[in-house]
Amino acid sequence: MQNVKRYTVVWLPPLLLIIGYCCRGILVPIAQWAAEHIVMCIFHKTTGLYCLGCGGTRSIMALLHGNIPLAFRNNPLGPALVVLLLLWYIEKSAEALGKPVKLIPRKFAFWMVLLALVFIWNLIRNFVPAMMPVS
Repeated sequence: MQNVKRYTVVWLPPLLLIIGYCCRGILVPIAQWAAEHIVMCIFHKTTGLYCLGCGGTRSIMALLHGNIPLAFRNNPLGPALVVLLLLWYIEKSAEALGKPVKLIPRKFAFWMVLLALVFIWNLIRNFVPAMMPVS
């Protein structure tokens, strides 16, 4: 039973991706409708400025449609999160298979510099129209 739990991290995410791919005809229209009708940023609505998450839904939708340049244009944090989750999955799968590997940086300084760059990017994109999310 312990081996089943240990290997769940290996087989469950690909299985969920396959199910999601098979159901994309249902899931993508629902996500598009939600993006157009439900999701709205209160921060942007009240201040007129973009927050860190503005364009995130459009970014993920662009990724789902395979449009990587548009995903980065809307919000580069979406594709970055996908890459980070993929690296985490590879780390956990290797660990479950008995061959641990570290792909995600663990140093505090790295994450602080990355966080500072994200805040600087967000500040700049509020004043440079070419960096604003595509409506």
